[in-house]
Amino acid sequence: MTPERKAQLSKQADKATAARLKISLEELYERRAAKAAAAPPPPKNMKERVEIEKQELRKQTLRRSRDGMALLDEALAETGHNPLLALIEEAQDPDTKSADRIRINTFLSERKVATLKAIDIQQETKMNVSVQVQSFADAHPEAMKRVSEIKQDPTLTDEMYEEFEEVTE
Repeated sequence: MTPERKAQLSKQADKATAARLKISLEELYERRAAKAAAAPPPPKNMKERVEIEKQELRKQTLRRSRDGMALLDEALAETGHNPLLALIEEAQDPDTKSADRIRINTFLSERKVATLKAIDIQQETKMNVSVQVQSFADAHPEAMKRVSEIKQDPTLTDEMYEEFEEVTE
C-alpha cells in the first residue's frame, strides 16, 4: 500500500469518527492532541509496558461490565420486572417442584450470606535432624568396649534393643 493511499484511508477514518461523535474534524484533531499531551510517557522496559497494558485491559473490562449492567438496569426499569422478586414468588408458589425451590433458595441464600474463603496461613517451622553414621569397618576395640558398657547399663531394658536385635538365618 502506498503512503498516499494510507493517508487517504486515515483521513476517511477520521471523518467517519468525527461524524459518529458529531464533532468537526478539527475538534477531533484537537482532542487527540490534548489526549496525547496528557498521556504518561511511554514505559522504558517491557515489564512496565505489560503492566500498563494489563491495567488498561482491567479498565476496559470494568467499563464494559458497567455498560452491560446499565443496559440491564434500564431494560428492567422499562419493563418493571424485578428478577429477585420473581424468584421469591416462584420459591413460595406451592406448585413449584421441591427441587426447583431448593435451587432457588440456594441461589438466593448465596447472595444473602457472605461466602467464606480459605486463608492460607504460613507457619514458620524449624526442624533439626541429626544423622550419625557409624562405619564398622574401622571399629576399634575401645569403641567396642564402650558399646558393651552401654549394654550393661541397668537402666536400659530389653524392649529398647528390639529394633537392634541380631537377625540369624
